Amino acid sequence: MPGPLRKDQLNDLDQAFGFTRSANAEIASSWFVLVIKSAYQPSYVRLEEFLKTNGRQTLLVPLYTELMRTPGGEVLARRVFAQARPVYQAHTAAALDAIVNPGSDSADDE
Repeated sequence: MPGPLRKDQLNDLDQAFGFTRSANAEIASSWFVLVIKSAYQPSYVRLEEFLKTNGRQTLLVPLYTELMRTPGGEVLARRVFAQARPVYQAHTAAALDAIVNPGSDSADDE
C-alpha cells in the first residue's frame, strides 16, 4: 500500500472496506503498515492487539520495522514487544528483538 495518506482518506477506506477489523491477517498487516506510516491513531488499538495475537514473523517484521521508523513508534514497539515476546516462537522473537532492540545481546540469549 502507498503511504502516507491523510486521516480522512484512511477513514474513508476503513469505513468502506473494514481493514482495521479484517479477519485476513495479510490484509490487516498491509493495512497496519499504512496506518503506521500515516500515524492513523484510530487503528492503533487494533494494531496493538494484532501485534500481541499474531505470531507470523512475515507479518510482524514489517510492522515492527515501520514502528521503529516513526516518532513515538519506538516506544509502542518496545512496550508491545516486551508484552508479546513470551508468546512468539523463538525464531520470531529473535528476529523482532533485532529490530526493536538493535545492538542488544538479548537475541543471543535464545
